[in-house]
Amino acid sequence: MMNDLDNEFLYRLPTEAEWEYCCRGVSATRYYWGDNLQDYMIQHNAWFKFISGGETHPVAQKDPNSWGLFDMSGNVNEWCQDWSHFNYDGAPSDGSAWESPITSDRIIRGGSWNTEPAGCRSAFRDPGSN
Repeated sequence: MMNDLDNEFLYRLPTEAEWEYCCRGVSATRYYWGDNLQDYMIQHNAWFKFISGGETHPVAQKDPNSWGLFDMSGNVNEWCQDWSHFNYDGAPSDGSAWESPITSDRIIRGGSWNTEPAGCRSAFRDPGSN
């Protein structure tokens, strides 16, 4: 584990709230590039099922979000610290990770090279797996 290699810092996955905040940047829209799932816009911002060629791609080949973060939508799924729950009922209100009860899956955000375009939405969540 990374924490065993470096005791100066504590490494962890981002919470769902942290991940979505970083994905959106200054945006309040469905996607960090806007509300509409226009082919032109998504093709400039995400690697997804119909343009990825069925594989991952090096980071930073698409446009970044407003904070300069690349590949927040598409390319590779990103695990969050939160354990999987069907919805947000009972979720922590302070943005901390939802870590109980422990399940077999962590939430995945961001979509991947194999995701349908709608799966690149900033709020899209997948129950994922470990």
